[in-house]
Amino acid sequence: MAVVALVGAGVVYSVTSGVGRSGSVDFPEGHAYLCDDCGKLTILSRKELLAFKAQARESSDPEAQRVPCAACGSKNTHPAVKCPRCGEYMLRPGSGRLVCPHCKQPFPSLFDDEDG
Repeated sequence: MAVVALVGAGVVYSVTSGVGRSGSVDFPEGHAYLCDDCGKLTILSRKELLAFKAQARESSDPEAQRVPCAACGSKNTHPAVKCPRCGEYMLRPGSGRLVCPHCKQPFPSLFDDEDG
């Protein structure tokens, strides 16, 4: 079930379940952002993200560059990734090996051998 909120002139979706989104090859479910204020997840399709970024470039306000939370409206959101093992979302780190804070398992690397 998706919750829809209109924010300014753009549309932002908050996904509370595993609803599929029209994303990109790298982010097939959409581009995810976690809110520091309420902890909710906001997911934008590639088309929505490109439209948001185009609109944000028109503004001189640095806060306009931040994706708003669909649940609470806060601009205190950060890019997130979905754990391929447990399906929970976490903040996307800048570098280093990912370990899911929910299931405590390391993310599989592109170079990991699936058979061990």
